[in-house]
Order: sequence, then C-alpha cells, then structure tokens
Amino acid sequence: VTFLSPAPIVHSNPFLTQILTFPDRSIRLFFCTKMARDILEPVKETSDTSSDDSILQKQQEFALELQQERPVIEGALKNYISCLEANSFTGSGPSSSSKTLLTCAKITLKAMNSLDLPSSVEWGHKYPQETDESGSDYMERLARYKVVQNLWQQCRRSEGTRVAKCLGKTTLKIAMGEVEKAVHDYFESNTSDVSSEQLGQFLDGFMETVDNCAEGSDGELVWSVRWQDCLAKRQAARKVEAQERSDRAASAEDYADQLRSALTSTTAVVEELPSDA
Repeated sequence: VTFLSPAPIVHSNPFLTQILTFPDRSIRLFFCTKMARDILEPVKETSDTSSDDSILQKQQEFALELQQERPVIEGALKNYISCLEANSFTGSGPSSSSKTLLTCAKITLKAMNSLDLPSSVEWGHKYPQETDESGSDYMERLARYKVVQNLWQQCRRSEGTRVAKCLGKTTLKIAMGEVEKAVHDYFESNTSDVSSEQLGQFLDGFMETVDNCAEGSDGELVWSVRWQDCLAKRQAARKVEAQERSDRAASAEDYADQLRSALTSTTAVVEELPSDA
C-alpha cells in the first residue's frame, strides 16, 4: 500500500502528510487505522439509525393493523357459536346444547382476558427457530410477537378494556399456543358444567377457523365482518348447487327413458322378422 511507504508523500493536509511520511511503519498504521475508523463510524451510526427507524416504522404499522382488525376475537366467538348451532340443527355437525357452547365460550374469554403473555425473550425460547425456517423469518416472527405482546399488555393494563374486545384473528394466531394453554389451565383450576372433552372440542374447532378461512369453510363465516352477507352468499351458492343436481337428475331420467324406448323398439322389430330370415 503506497501510504505505508516511507517515501515522502505530499498532501494538502500537513498533519496527514506528517503521518504518512513518519519513518516508523507501526505508528503510521496506527494513525491511519484510527483516522479511517473516525471517518467510517459516523456513517455506521447513520446507517444503524436509519435501520432502526425502518424497523420501528414497520412495528408501528403492524400495531395499527392489529388494532384495526375486525371482527375482534369476542365477535368471532359469537359467530362460531352460531355456526355450531346451525350445523347441529342441520345434522352437518356434532350436537351440542346452547348452554354448553356458551359455557365453553365464557371459559375461553375469561382465560384469555386474564392472560399475561411472556416476554419476547421467553417466547423465543419456548418457540425456537424451526428446522425449515430461515434466520430472517425467525427474527420477523419474534418481532411480530413483540408487537402483539405489547398491545396485549396495554389492553390488560387499561381499566375496562379486554383483550378479546380489542384484538382480532392475527393476534390470536400469533398467541395461539399461549391462549390454548391458558384456557386448559383455567379449566383445571375452576369448577365448570362442561367436560374437558367438550371444552377441548370447542377450542380446537375455534382455533381451526383461525388457520382456515377459505371460501365455503366455517372460518369464512366466523371471521367475516359482514356475517349476513356471507351467509346469504353461501345460501345462494347452495341453491345453485341444488338446482344443478336437480337438472342432472332430470337429464339422467330423460336419458333412461330414451334408452328404454329405444330398447323396446328394437325388440319389436326383432319379433316381426320372418322365421326364415
């Protein structure tokens, strides 16, 4: 490197010229390294600050998204009970009394609203990086949980505010493991009119709607903002399906009639043939 050479180097900065022409190589290297660090350090700090601002902005946007998400968990639970009652009435689902469903919903809400989520550090230890998960995806998952945990605790600390009345599906999906454990722990420590099997079936079904909101699924209804519109759309689709089945059945019957008629005509022609044919 030329600036390490003891040969005289002329520079507009006299101090720099003196350093670069100093006969001791180690001293030249020390001063040059220090100057480079002094130049690059402000750039690094500016870069880190910019990165921190970007991360903070993303967290704020995600927090706003969570706060605006609808329906909230409590509203979705009510929709879920309506779905179960409708399925029970039509025979397309297990039979459960309204009292049992309401009791299961109350246990779920009480456990959820009294739950303190662990810190992001504790949560990260409980739910470590998965085998097929990249490091950046894992850090993103931790960051999203941290936002959820902060909002959750804000709801817990605010008087008259309940988690299930403020937050929605995304929050529940991220905190699902902690919520399920809290519900079962609450059930074990309190007397109830429902069995653990009934509660487990209710809770598993509700959590399944969080992961599956595909068109035509119960999740679509449970997490729909416009319940009546979604229900009307589903009923209209069922009418179309019923009409199509009816049309196919009529077409099949017509085809069967035509086939029977053709077979009868063929038999008559065969019977009319002369014996010596």
